[in-house]
Amino acid sequence: VREQNRMRKKGIHSMYEISLMRPDGQQVPCLMNASPLLDKDGNVIGSFGMTTNIAERKQMEEELRQNVDELERFSKVAFGREKKMIQLKQEINELMLQLGQDAKYKIVK
Repeated sequence: VREQNRMRKKGIHSMYEISLMRPDGQQVPCLMNASPLLDKDGNVIGSFGMTTNIAERKQMEEELRQNVDELERFSKVAFGREKKMIQLKQEINELMLQLGQDAKYKIVK
């Protein structure tokens, strides 16, 4: 926050996330949108800020991350099973050929 205040004193607008504490002690993630206030000569005379509660957005982002993690785990399991099925089909084909029979499965490589 101090760095953001220094930037505003130089006339630079900034947007950043901060955590604010409610009266009950709970931390609330917020988005701060802060702009310098300038006088008619362009000198910084103060700041204007708008704070937005982004707790719901953060919760949705966390749920999305969890869903992506679950899909990645599922993908790895599914790929592993598919790879094992291909290996088993190759083994069956090899055994069929050893018995003088045609391969049972067509395997695309």
